[in-house]
Amino acid sequence: TATGSASAGSAGGAAGSAGGAGPAVGAGPAVGAASPVGAASAAPGAGRTVDYEYEPGPAELLDYLLPNWLQGEILAALLSASASEHVARQRAMKAATDNAEDLITNLTRVMNRARQDAITTEIMEIVGGAEALRGGEDDLAVHLESYEDPDAA
Repeated sequence: TATGSASAGSAGGAAGSAGGAGPAVGAGPAVGAASPVGAASAAPGAGRTVDYEYEPGPAELLDYLLPNWLQGEILAALLSASASEHVARQRAMKAATDNAEDLITNLTRVMNRARQDAITTEIMEIVGGAEALRGGEDDLAVHLESYEDPDAA
């Protein structure tokens, strides 16, 4: 879980991308305060109250700051969603690439085995034919001697 306000978490994310100790992409959902008002009460020395005078008044200042803060929070949420989608696409592409490489390896092995079987069969046929011709020379002479030509009579 994250501590502090959501805007502090957003600033930590920017520091994290620069090599700091911010949250990592894909680390899971972060839990933070939805309002910047709660962060002030969690600050050290929150038991003390000091009245400040400032111009413009609190209502006018809040009318100016609140929309800007809300816009920043919405932008941070959209950027976080976009980053998580990008990471999901990268993981899917990595898995698809790994599967394609495995498929190529398996099909290459099957093709090499089929080619080797064809070569072995062809060699066996050649050797068998050579054996038949060599062993058949003796049989050929026996067949020619016992052959009677029907037209010679």
